[in-house]
Amino acid sequence: MKKVRFYGVTLLMILLTTAFTSCSKSSDDDKEDTASYTTNIVGVWTITVDEGWKIDSDGQKDTWKDEDADEHLKFYKDGTGTHADDQDFNPFTWKIVGSTLSITPTISSYDSETWTIKSINAKTMILETSGTKSYDKLTCTKS
Repeated sequence: MKKVRFYGVTLLMILLTTAFTSCSKSSDDDKEDTASYTTNIVGVWTITVDEGWKIDSDGQKDTWKDEDADEHLKFYKDGTGTHADDQDFNPFTWKIVGSTLSITPTISSYDSETWTIKSINAKTMILETSGTKSYDKLTCTKS
């Protein structure tokens, strides 16, 4: 009888250990995604398409779709980066949590921005940000 109880308790402990291990798997997946995004984002990206809309102060919806390659984002491994176009050079710090990219300018008058990484691989990145009065989507290619 003691052996049956011993085996029963041992089986119960194994099942509980397996159940707790299985529950923590999803947070490990989130860490892997963040690590993958962080690894892929490092480098120089050219903004090839900037499209979106914004409700102006008159309540009118302004839409745009710019297809040019005069803006660049550079992400360094140390969490710093730069945004540059033909006229401005703006340094920033960046951080990725899950699929959210936060960019904070370090010396410019720009506001901090939060972007959702919709997709990223070795060559292409798509970022989106939206609110009740605006939406912006950037399609970028890696140089």
